[in-house]
Amino acid sequence: MEILIADNDVLVEIFDQLYHANREDFQRVVNILRARYNRIWIPRTVIREFSITPKRTRLFSRLRRDFPGFFEECPVRVSTGEMDLLMSARSGIHEGEADGIHQAKKAETLRRYPQGFIFFSRDKSALKRAEEFGIDILDFESLRASVREAGIIL
Repeated sequence: MEILIADNDVLVEIFDQLYHANREDFQRVVNILRARYNRIWIPRTVIREFSITPKRTRLFSRLRRDFPGFFEECPVRVSTGEMDLLMSARSGIHEGEADGIHQAKKAETLRRYPQGFIFFSRDKSALKRAEEFGIDILDFESLRASVREAGIIL
């Protein structure tokens, strides 16, 4: 099974907004993700972006506690210089997106991670850049359409 590397925008959409709006649907979405993917890695910069409020910090801790081994901080480290290569005023790529893209690319080269990696975002420029790097992607809109078939509105 593959590993998703999540961007902040999908964390906000699914793991903050849906969690607080409808916990039953939230649980169903997590179950769908768990059936399809081995785990979700969250880059350190994305955790920092997501955890801008104490409420979100507690939510992230709760997710890690309630789904042990599924939601994890990405173990691959990326330098600021590597992230800077993707970020520029014209690229539209932000720090968390650059971190996630580089982590997926780096993880693919490490033997201890034989799984496939998928960059998960709703940001079109970040998804395009990930594809240019040869990284598989999951567009949030694709997930939204597939869970809609299960009667869940994201």
